[in-house]
Parts: sequence; C-alpha cells; structure tokens
Amino acid sequence: MQAEHDARMELAVKDRLEALTLQTQQEMSRIRVMVDEMKRAQTERQAAVNRALDALVEQVTAIAVKEREKEGDVVREVYESLSGEWYNKIDKKI
Repeated sequence: MQAEHDARMELAVKDRLEALTLQTQQEMSRIRVMVDEMKRAQTERQAAVNRALDALVEQVTAIAVKEREKEGDVVREVYESLSGEWYNKIDKKI
C-alpha cells in the first residue's frame, strides 16, 4: 500500500515537474519575444534619432555655408573699397 502511494506521489511529482517545465519554457519564449520587440523598437528609435541628427547637421552646415558666403561678401566689399595703400597693406598680410 505504501509502495502504491509512493508510486502515485512520484508520478504526481513528475507530472507537476513536467507541467512546470513546459510553463517555464512558454514563459521564457514569451519573454524572448518581448525582448526582441523591445530591441527592434530601440533600433527604430535610434535610427530615427540618427536621421534627425543627420538632418540637423545638414541644416547647420547649410546655415554655416550661407553665413560664410555673407561674411565673404562683406569682407570682399570692405577689402575692395579700401584705398590703394590699405589694400596693399592687407594684401601683404594675406
């Protein structure tokens, strides 16, 4: 009688262990899917940030080029308006 009871208990424990193992595997699979989704979302966010930064760099570069052109025009105008003596002094330093 005790042997039957022990055999039933052993079978019940094995069944419970198998059920818990399966449940754990399913939960781990679900967690892996969630982690993969989070990684994908993070990658997409990083790509969006990189695109925004690239666009910002292009805008800043365009502004800098325009400012340099403006400065160049002003310097050129001042430079060209100088009398010969000043023009020659500046020209020697350049």
